[in-house]
Parts: sequence; C-alpha cells; structure tokens
Amino acid sequence: MGNAMDSIRFGVGIRVRIRDDRSIGDIQDGVEKTINGIKHEISITSSIIELRASEFSSEQAATRYLPRLICALWSLALADKIAFEPCFEQAQAIRPEDPELAAQNMFRHAREKPKRLDLLISGVGHYVFRIGDMKSAITMFPPSLSISSTWNNCEPIFTAGINCSNATEVAEDEDLTIALSLYVSQHYEASVRARFILLISALEALAPASKRHQTAVSAFESFEASLKELLQQSKTSEEREALKALIEDTRWKMEDSISQRIRSLVKLSIPEDDPSRDREIKNISKAYSVRSTLLHKGRVSEDKLREAMENTRRILKHILTTRLGL
Repeated sequence: MGNAMDSIRFGVGIRVRIRDDRSIGDIQDGVEKTINGIKHEISITSSIIELRASEFSSEQAATRYLPRLICALWSLALADKIAFEPCFEQAQAIRPEDPELAAQNMFRHAREKPKRLDLLISGVGHYVFRIGDMKSAITMFPPSLSISSTWNNCEPIFTAGINCSNATEVAEDEDLTIALSLYVSQHYEASVRARFILLISALEALAPASKRHQTAVSAFESFEASLKELLQQSKTSEEREALKALIEDTRWKMEDSISQRIRSLVKLSIPEDDPSRDREIKNISKAYSVRSTLLHKGRVSEDKLREAMENTRRILKHILTTRLGL
C-alpha cells in the first residue's frame, strides 16, 4: 500500500482566460519544456492559456510550485506577448467515481459521443492533478487564434518567469498583482487617456505611504490640536461637521502626496549609477502633472498626453520587470 502511494506523482496547473484573440504560434497543440528537472506543458486555445508542471512527489509539493507558473504568466504579459484575466483562485477539479457517467452527462449537452473522463477542470484558476488524469481530460475550446508571436520568442521569457527568485512573494503581493493587472488592462483601452490613467493608477498602487518631514508633521499636529479645541467649543452641527472634515484632511496631509510617493518609488527603482535615473524622475513628475491637469481641467494636448503615457508605461514596465526579477 505504501509503495503504491509513493509511486503516485502529482502536477499543478493553472488556466486563465485570454483577453483578446492574439496567441503565441506553435503551441495550439501544446509544447513541453523541462526546466530544472520539472516538466512543463503550455497550451493555448481560443480563449484559454493553460500552464502545467508535473512530476512532484506530493500534492503539497505541486501546490508550492504554483507561484512559479503565475510568474511565468506575468512575464509573458510584461513582454507584451499575451494578456489575460488574472484569476488565480482554485478551479473546480472533478474526479468522479463513475467517469463514464460524468462524460455522458457532459457530452449529452454538447451532442457529442460520450468518452471516458477521469478529470474535469471547471472554469479558470489553479488545480492539482495526479499524473495520468490529464490524459483523459477534455479541452472544450477549439483553436481559432491569430498569431502575435512565436514560441521561440516566448520561451526565454517563460523560462525567466519560472526561475523567478522571489516567486512566492510576487504571488502573495496584492499591490503588485493590482499593478500588473492594470498594466495588462491598459492594452485594451481604445483611448490614450484611459490607458494613461490605468498606468498612473498602477504606479499609485505600488507607491508606499510615507510621512512628510518631521518639521511638517509637527506643524500639522499642532494645527490638529487647535482644531480639536475648536471642535469642543463648537455650538452648531454644521460647525462640528466642518471642523471634523478639516481634521480628517489634516491627517491626510501628514503623509507625502501621491506625486511625491511616485517620485520616491521611481527614485528607489533605478540604480544611482544609471544615467537615465534623473531623466526618468523628471519624466514621471511631468507625467503626474499631466494626470492632474487631465482630471481637474479635463483637457491636455494630444502630444503631451501621448508623451506622458509612453513615459509612464516605460517606467512602470521597468519597475514591474525588476519586481519579478527579470
């Protein structure tokens, strides 16, 4: 019994929905690649990209490998090779006691001839499987994609993602996931304005909150104390509400502004000896100024807007690529 269990091998897979009809050539029928002794399979259909890694000794070991598959997906997205909806929750993996009956029920709706089904993956997300299950799993998405790249071009990018040194941290970083998702989403906006706002929002998600200089904080604290005294002396509800709102605004003012936080993010993300560092800090400052004008006044020249968008995209892509260790 123990020997039989020891012989069972496991794998982990992840399925995500592609956001347009672009694809990577050569892999509609699937490709395989072994990296660090782990077998990887990649396939794309009309609406789904699926990555699998196998030959693990336990379900736990297979699950621990999932962050590397997620990093590989993000790597392909950052290289602008493919874009997807980032849904990494656990998918429903069904292993029925009567595979014949399960297959009959499913194919009755599709009016196709029943066949054996050992594993049914429902929807998108990640799943763990036993080696052998996938041989009888069914692909329900026929290939019908245009080609935007080839596997030869994407293979090094995929490999770099798999080898990400901080894969677990990347997969668990919610702010990074938001920023990556926004970067992917901007490709599918028709207007330069919408794309620019998404890119700036991605930088805002990555920019950590920080306090202003202690001198400024002390001044705000003193002002807040005086406001609280006035609040205790207030006689009308309108006066109290106005003072409460001002106290709340004062607390926000103790932190650096979003524009300062983004400047700091860019400054920390580019090495001091990089000749582009000062230029990129100026570029992002100008871009955020364009963002403020756009949102508060509603009008910016097309040339300025496009320049701000391109600068922001380049800087954001550098930061995200660095975070993934690519």
